[in-house]
Amino acid sequence: SGEQAAFFLSLSPELVADDQLLIWICDVLREFDIRGTWVTFQMQDQHAVAQPARWNDLVAGLREIRCRICVNQYGLVEAVTGQNPVVPDFVKFAPGLAVGLSGDRTKQHRLLELIRFVKGRGIRTIVTGVEDSRALNLLWDAGIEYVQGDYLQAASTSLDLPASDARSNTEADVPPERLSLRL
Repeated sequence: SGEQAAFFLSLSPELVADDQLLIWICDVLREFDIRGTWVTFQMQDQHAVAQPARWNDLVAGLREIRCRICVNQYGLVEAVTGQNPVVPDFVKFAPGLAVGLSGDRTKQHRLLELIRFVKGRGIRTIVTGVEDSRALNLLWDAGIEYVQGDYLQAASTSLDLPASDARSNTEADVPPERLSLRL
C-alpha cells in the first residue's frame, strides 16, 4: 500500500460531444479494475463554456463513478464568474498566466484575483508554466497547491527558496533572506 496513483486525462470537445463516452469510460474502468478516484478528467475552460449542457451532463455521470474533474487552461475566458456552473475538483491555470510572473505586477494581480475566486469555491489549484524560483515563491505565498513547469536546477540535497515576508514562528531563527529544506 504505497502512494495512490492519479491520472489526468484530457477530453477534447469532440469526445465530450459523444453520447457514448460515459458508457465507454465505465466499461474501461471496470475492465481494467481502475477506481474512479484515480482518474481526473480535464477539459479546457473555453471548450467547457462553449458546450455547457453536454459538459455538465458528462461531469454529473463522471461524479457518479467517483471520477474527479479539472478545468484546464483556466483564466483565458474573460467572464469566469458563472459561465460554467460545474464546480471542478481542480483548476489548472493557463501557462501564459505564470510565464514572466515574477516581473509583471499586472499579471500577478490578475492571477491572484483568479486564485482567490477559485479557492473561495473550494477548488484545488494547479499553475502550469512555472519557469523561475521567484514565480514559485509568489505562487506558494498565494496558496497554490500544485505547480508544473520548466523550472529546473541542478540536483541537490536541499531546497533553497527566497523566504516569504509572512513567516511562521517555527522559522523565526532562520535568516529572512532564504529558507532551506535539507533532504
